[in-house]
Amino acid sequence: MTPLGKPPWIRIGLTALLLTAALGVVGARLYFIQITQHHSLGTRATKQYVRRVALSSRRGTIYDRNGRALAI
Repeated sequence: MTPLGKPPWIRIGLTALLLTAALGVVGARLYFIQITQHHSLGTRATKQYVRRVALSSRRGTIYDRNGRALAI
């Protein structure tokens, strides 16, 4: 017996049970995020880093080695 009046194997079992329950909660949350919400979170993430910007560009003149314009 310990000073608390309970055998140590009861505390060890209770601690193991609590750790197992905590691991189950974390595992359930990971499943919910990664499997259940995969599509919606993936779409949301894509919107955060992908943006289309229209660029108007002018074409430049191509010169030969003597400085004459080849393509204007």
